[in-house]
Amino acid sequence: VDIARKNAAYLVDVFQIKTSPTIVAFPSTLLTSPDDYVPEVYKGAKTFKAISSWAAKQLPQQLITVSSTEDELDAFLTQPDPIPRVLLFSEKADTSALYKALSLRLVYRMAFGEVRVKANPYLAEKYDVISYPTILVIEATGSSPVKYEGQNDIDSIAAWLEPLALPL
Repeated sequence: VDIARKNAAYLVDVFQIKTSPTIVAFPSTLLTSPDDYVPEVYKGAKTFKAISSWAAKQLPQQLITVSSTEDELDAFLTQPDPIPRVLLFSEKADTSALYKALSLRLVYRMAFGEVRVKANPYLAEKYDVISYPTILVIEATGSSPVKYEGQNDIDSIAAWLEPLALPL
């Protein structure tokens, strides 16, 4: 927002912006009630690496079910709703920004789960996963998983997931 513009005065006042440039993250209204809606002002270094790292941390984790045990994974996969399940098998300890962004992009149309294979390598073996990261989609309870084979970027993965997701 160009704060010098007349119509920006409201935003400058409401969010108490004192300097320019100011970077502000607005939490997803899907996860925040209006009473708790508080934007986060970036206060770090003005470098690409620092800003992008901070921005990635602003993406919601709550849309992803992390499974470290077979029971947790079975509970995620056997929920009674008809929504397709997306599973990321990863060796990393933290959820990637790309996966968080995908879960936000397809919220209510797909359920996102993550298997941390270092905690339980058996889960990867059970689904014939031999390299990481690997994304599988299970369209209905009991159906065979479909493995993603494309490039590891958000647009390619989203284009593959879109026809598998519930319709808008």
